[in-house]
Amino acid sequence: MDMSKKSLSRRTMLSLPVAAGLSGTAASAMNTPQPAPPLAFRLADGKTIDLANYKGKVVVLEFLLTTCPHCQRCSTIMQKLYKEFGESKVQMLGVAVNDMAHMLIAEYSQKFNLTYPVGYGSRELSHSFLQHPFMKTMYMPQLVIIDKKGVVRFHHPGEDQAFYASEEANMRKAIAQLLAESAAAPVKKKAPAKKAAKQG
Repeated sequence: MDMSKKSLSRRTMLSLPVAAGLSGTAASAMNTPQPAPPLAFRLADGKTIDLANYKGKVVVLEFLLTTCPHCQRCSTIMQKLYKEFGESKVQMLGVAVNDMAHMLIAEYSQKFNLTYPVGYGSRELSHSFLQHPFMKTMYMPQLVIIDKKGVVRFHHPGEDQAFYASEEANMRKAIAQLLAESAAAPVKKKAPAKKAAKQG
């Protein structure tokens, strides 16, 4: 594939047509760390995946376009690491947000031998979760890595060239770091109870 075409495929816009003139503007990553926003999406069989059900695991979440070769590469790496780390510790999730995604995700998973859930959602869903202004261009994939407590620790938008230049190594490093952390929330020490004043 011609490199100019390859570059454009990552730069597929997920914004309103009036944002076309902003294609050269880099979109910023969401603030981290922060509690993961609520997220639910459907699979091809109609089942619903709720992000809240995966607390206790490290979650790697990809917002993708089924036609984007960079998204396809990211999904393939996620599958490799899913096997490497084990589904008892890490949960991979994919959400396709391109048009007609509900008709394409089954074939997408089959083509790339994905054994983790890949569903579909609206563009509004991705913008809302990522806290991305809808009028700004969004470059794909959008990769979010969430710790065992349900806190977003890393967000790598599609234009994060430093991350995607060594995508597999960087993803593995982030997962290993979060797996090494305790899932238990810090225990707050109780303040000593005040003695009741004696009544004379």
